[in-house]
Amino acid sequence: MGLEKQNTTPLVSIIIPIYKVQDYLDDCIKSIVGQTHTNLEIILVDDGSPDGCGAMCDEWAKRDARVMALHKDNGGLSDARNYGLDHAHGDYVAFVDSDDRVEPQLVQDALHSLTEHNAQIVVYQYRFLYPNGDLAPDPGSTSFPAGQLCSAQKALEYIWQDRVQNFSWTIFAELSLYDGIRFPKGRLVEDMATTYRLFHAARAVYFLGEELIQYRVRSDSILSNSNHNIITDMAKNISEIDSFASHYYSDMVVIERNWAIRYITTDYLWLYQMKGELKLDTYHKLRHALVDQMHQEIADIGWKSVSRHNKLKVLAIKMRLMPLFARISAMRSGRASSF
Repeated sequence: MGLEKQNTTPLVSIIIPIYKVQDYLDDCIKSIVGQTHTNLEIILVDDGSPDGCGAMCDEWAKRDARVMALHKDNGGLSDARNYGLDHAHGDYVAFVDSDDRVEPQLVQDALHSLTEHNAQIVVYQYRFLYPNGDLAPDPGSTSFPAGQLCSAQKALEYIWQDRVQNFSWTIFAELSLYDGIRFPKGRLVEDMATTYRLFHAARAVYFLGEELIQYRVRSDSILSNSNHNIITDMAKNISEIDSFASHYYSDMVVIERNWAIRYITTDYLWLYQMKGELKLDTYHKLRHALVDQMHQEIADIGWKSVSRHNKLKVLAIKMRLMPLFARISAMRSGRASSF
């Protein structure tokens, strides 16, 4: 069972959704139980994992009183995160993916930053953990607004400028911010559908310039495998964020729509890479839907307001120059993938 709140230090809930990661799970949990801030509620959510993860969760709960092992039928990553939130009692909450590792001072440093700057959210950076054990910084980290305390609007601007990513596992927040906010069940790229809502709800967001997560690079991850649902789910996320920006931040619509165009073109590139694995009619249906959505984004702000990089990508798509488009995308992102 998890610990009750203590008067001396804040209770922090760490939620770990778990599915088919028995080769990595112990490594992940060890990095969490070894945190320098010890008042933790470690919530292991076994999402109907068919391997040995369920038994591993129970064993950890026996070994450490701070660990809570929860078991549920498989419902996907969003459902597992929501289940963890529904059982969390902490003052603050953080998510950790079950194949990743965290630095021992993650909770301590995030808590210190949050209280020192009177923020409700702290966003930290990460490093890539490769199969050979090597660690490397995120190439996009050079634009991360390290050390900045921002309003919700400024934090959203940083997302839409691609200076900050949407990853839920880089966010340390007051648990109360999740009141009324949950991850969309069954949807891929679920972080994109949630992070902007958290930022909008926050009084202030602090960007901590420390690499506190070791993100494990795996060939069998969701983003590394062909799944055409990621195409439709990302498009749906973008459409929802468009409506949100138009309603709440009309003065940032040009910035947000350019962000949307970048991600729709990324979506298009992913679809192109899946072409040989999809039925031809499915491929053409998805392609036409993305092109229509891209045209609507452009119409919303006008061609003159589209960024130079986006214009190049759009033209590459219209002229069906996909190898050129892939190179443009790689140069723009500076990452191993086009995400």
